[in-house]
Amino acid sequence: MRDFIPPIPFLAKAITPFSEYIGATTLPLHIHEVVISYLAYTFINKKVAPTVSTWLFPQKYPALSAEKKFNWNVHVVSLCQSLLVNSTALYVILTDDERNNMTWQERVWGYTGASGMIQGLATGYFLWDLVITIQNVKMFGPGMLAHAVSALTVFSFGFRPFVNYYASTFILYELSSPFLNFHWFFDKLDLTGSRRQLVNGILLLATFFGCRLCWGTYQSLRVYQDMWMALHHTPGASYGKPQSPNHDEMMRYTKEEFIPMWLAVTYLGSNLVLNALNFYWFAKMIDALRKRFVPAEKTTEKPKLAMTGANGTVKIETDETTVRRRNVPLPEADIVPIPVGEGVEGSQVGSGKAEAAGLAGCLLVYTNTNQTATTSSSNTQDAGTSFKSLPVIPPAEIYGEPKAEAMSVPRAIRKAFLAVQQSEGVGAKVRRSIGTPQLRNFSPFLMLDHFTSSPGSGFPDHPHRGQETITYLLSGAVDHEDFAGNKGTIEAGDLQFMTAGRGIMHAEMPRELEDGDPVVGMQLWVDLPEKLKMCEPRYRDLRASEIPQVKADDGKVNIKVISGQSHGVDSVKELAYTPVWIFDVEVQPGGAVTQPLPAGWNAFAYTLSGTTNFGVGDDKTEIGQYHNVVFEQAGDTVTAAVDADAKEPGHFYLVAGLPLDQKVVQYGPFVLNTQDQVYEALRDYQNHENGFERAKGWRSEIGKRMMH
Repeated sequence: MRDFIPPIPFLAKAITPFSEYIGATTLPLHIHEVVISYLAYTFINKKVAPTVSTWLFPQKYPALSAEKKFNWNVHVVSLCQSLLVNSTALYVILTDDERNNMTWQERVWGYTGASGMIQGLATGYFLWDLVITIQNVKMFGPGMLAHAVSALTVFSFGFRPFVNYYASTFILYELSSPFLNFHWFFDKLDLTGSRRQLVNGILLLATFFGCRLCWGTYQSLRVYQDMWMALHHTPGASYGKPQSPNHDEMMRYTKEEFIPMWLAVTYLGSNLVLNALNFYWFAKMIDALRKRFVPAEKTTEKPKLAMTGANGTVKIETDETTVRRRNVPLPEADIVPIPVGEGVEGSQVGSGKAEAAGLAGCLLVYTNTNQTATTSSSNTQDAGTSFKSLPVIPPAEIYGEPKAEAMSVPRAIRKAFLAVQQSEGVGAKVRRSIGTPQLRNFSPFLMLDHFTSSPGSGFPDHPHRGQETITYLLSGAVDHEDFAGNKGTIEAGDLQFMTAGRGIMHAEMPRELEDGDPVVGMQLWVDLPEKLKMCEPRYRDLRASEIPQVKADDGKVNIKVISGQSHGVDSVKELAYTPVWIFDVEVQPGGAVTQPLPAGWNAFAYTLSGTTNFGVGDDKTEIGQYHNVVFEQAGDTVTAAVDADAKEPGHFYLVAGLPLDQKVVQYGPFVLNTQDQVYEALRDYQNHENGFERAKGWRSEIGKRMMH
């Protein structure tokens, strides 16, 4: 099969002296394809990619830093090249009978115009790739440089001609490149962990494994066999197979049937480098996909259990970590808690008897836009209703004082994924990351919600047992009230640490703001140690003015030390029973910070705004807004940086906690250690006893806002 694109005479004439000097006899026949390919990919990189990307992604692409835009454009070029050259190579392989009937001798020294065309187009791309990689070697690394050199070397030798047959064969490596590029784009478009990225990841692994590892390794073995035959071949000897009808035409550019040892070693060495890199990259791809889609730990099969309650059978599905409700009919109750995602507009909270619709998760949402907030902003306790709480037990007395070694071993990123926004009731939005299929079994953390509540929505009367909740308000104000008469308000920058212990009934109602802006905050559920599951409940409010702040990296980094230690500054002590460190970190463009964390603790970062680079070296990963970044337990520091040309600071919520060596059985807002304890909590709540005595007949004043 001949070349589809005829040579350009003046280019062929101009390159002839050079081609004769280096022994690349067929280069003049395809130099136009090398040049056209190189210029086309340069034009795509400089003009087409920025224009099309800005048109398709008008918000995301312009906001990228210059370095990220460059990397984006390179991926666009790679995508275009793989689609063009693969379709052409497949056509040649399937239709070129002349090529497909070659003997080993013709595969080594022979030439066809169609294979030469593939060789020219590919050489132009790999020349462009080498130039770009050399100019940006710090960005791409030595592995990509080795790949660029090896690929250009392998394809350039084909112009001698030498193994011209294999140009179409090995370019099929690029069949996996579209999926690799889509995987990269999904990360940059905040689709990390999405179903689309999962499907693309499966296709990426399948094509990479099939095309590079299976097909590529098999064809490499054929090359080695042909090379062995050529190195031991005596010119004029029998070939062991009849020559093809077009033998003389295919061999017309071969001066002698001889391979210099340097050429054999160079070609085979480049081939081995490419194959080794393929196996290395395949392992890295598997690891990258695991970080995005594999839960933190394995879960066991959930046996179905049943218990008979006062109002019939309660069916519970359970595993080592959770107990979930399945259409649970509860007896009549004074309070009507609604499950997350099942908000009921106009529910009559606290007016007469109503059938309970179930127990909620983190945010129990009711909505009624007809009422406004009128509660006091000061913390008060009604006489005769104060807690008879147990003495405060400093965490150090239970676990020992947590310490972080300064600047030693950086933690790798285990996985990072987007917290997808979902509606909770009417008027509230939640981005839940912990307590989802993406991240379970992450002791001591049970749930993490980034919530937005519009005026008129709220989280009225609902129970808890066995956990602590940490609410951090980013904007607005939230009123709270419980069945012991405790009332108060937290405002922007404040935190509330609530220990549910043996039982609490409370309400959390966003205060309607004068400007109508929504209330935004973070709520983290933390497991209680088994020995403290039945302690008396308590509150600790931490005001924004009480939180120490640290400036680092010449003022480019600001850290609010909510809990723990940072850069020699300690937080307010004894806020939670379970040891947790919490930091609110903002990094200005060009800034970087390394935060020590206690070794062995589980840790994550939730990105509130901007784009932040987490990790160091090969593990360095760019993370966009609303992502949860989960770190490996090994190591004792976390590093974050923001590019100097970024449009805005990187703002994230960094948390670490001591894993608890205990079983977790969760049923809505009840978090215990055994199934029997969960059943007991259900009975206690229904019967108003063992911690829930004060729930009988109690209705919060702030919860009445939701009534018509």
